[in-house]
Amino acid sequence: WWQEESLRGEFLRALRNHAIDGGIDWRHHLPARPLPDSLAQELAADSKHARERVLAQATLLGVDLLSGEEPQA
Repeated sequence: WWQEESLRGEFLRALRNHAIDGGIDWRHHLPARPLPDSLAQELAADSKHARERVLAQATLLGVDLLSGEEPQA
């Protein structure tokens, strides 16, 4: 999917580039509203493992939302 010319492809290429560059500075991408406690704790941990886990979950969610299909229950 990362090769396709679509929003999903752009999303995946951006995440891949961030992963190659050493991660994402989450502070610039977070909403102004409060985050769920579990996500806030993951991001505050600031460990490589936590960042990789959050990035993997964000990737799966983004692909699901950008695929244009109904979410699988």
